[in-house]
Formats: sequence, C-alpha cells, structure tokens
Amino acid sequence: CAGFDCLANKGAMIAVIEIPGVPTPIQILNTHLNSNGASGVSEARALAAHRQQVDEMGALMAQSLNPNWPIIYAGDFNTRHSEDRFGHNAKTLPGKLVAQYCLEPQSGCDARMPWTGDAPWLDTQDLQGFASVPQIDIRPIRAEKMFEKPRNGKMLSDHDAYMVTYRLTWKVENFASLASGN
Repeated sequence: CAGFDCLANKGAMIAVIEIPGVPTPIQILNTHLNSNGASGVSEARALAAHRQQVDEMGALMAQSLNPNWPIIYAGDFNTRHSEDRFGHNAKTLPGKLVAQYCLEPQSGCDARMPWTGDAPWLDTQDLQGFASVPQIDIRPIRAEKMFEKPRNGKMLSDHDAYMVTYRLTWKVENFASLASGN
C-alpha cells in the first residue's frame, strides 16, 4: 500500500458461486486497489503500490482459479485517467473488459452507459471483466449506471457505479458425461 490507503483494507477475494442448473461454478474476483492522488503520496509511489497489488492479484488468480470455470472480475481498480495503471491491469487480468466488449457493435450488449471517447474505461475507477472457457460462454448483455443521484442529500460513493447483466450459455452434450457420472 501507499500513503493514506495503508489505513484502508485493500485486497482481492475470489468466490466460487454455484448456480442451480449451470454445469460448473462461476468464479468471481472482487478487488479494491490503491488510489493515486487521494493516497497523499507521489504518483510514482502510488503507482508502485498499485503495480505490486496487481501482481499479487495475478499470482492469486494463477494459484487459485480453476481454468475450466468462467470468471467475472469487478471492483475499484483506481485506474481513472491512468494509462500506466490500466495497462498493467490489462497485462495481468484474463478475458475482456465489459466496456470494451459492449462498445463493439456486433456484441449485442445493451450499453446504457455514457461511454464516450476513445478509451471510456479510463474515465472510471471501477472495472468489470469476464473470461469464458471452452465449455461455458459468458457474455455481458447489459451494462447500466447506478447510484448517480444523491440519497438523503449524499452520494453513496466518490465515483459512479455500474451493474452488468451476464448471460451464461453452454452445450448440454459438453456436460452429458458429468451428469451420468462418467
């Protein structure tokens, strides 16, 4: 950690979720990484802490993820306006970012977000991504902004949030041997 962020719990957690009817569990990684300017230290020091956290998260994923199960990752990556931070994440994290996917015209994703410009993923602290596996395809079908209005006169967060709806698909024949116990 670096600066004031050492006073807050930062880290990553992987949960394995079993959904009735889905043939394999889904892996969910959630994180909150070191901030930049708000940490109260130099940009170089905050970037070094952020990179170390991303590297540790990558090691956690390499050690803990089942390569046969899809993954969704989400959280406060603290990458707003930082190509250095975002680039290091992109090298470490699997799959594709929701914002990049949903902006592809052929994706079929209903993007109810004000994503504009050449790199709208740099306009937010929060990122969501996903990775399919050969047996199960996972795709975002809708992304929408949340909590953009104050509640009781106060904002719920220091930045916008968004919710993504994912669709899971698979071929039954891929899992027929699992169902029969073979």
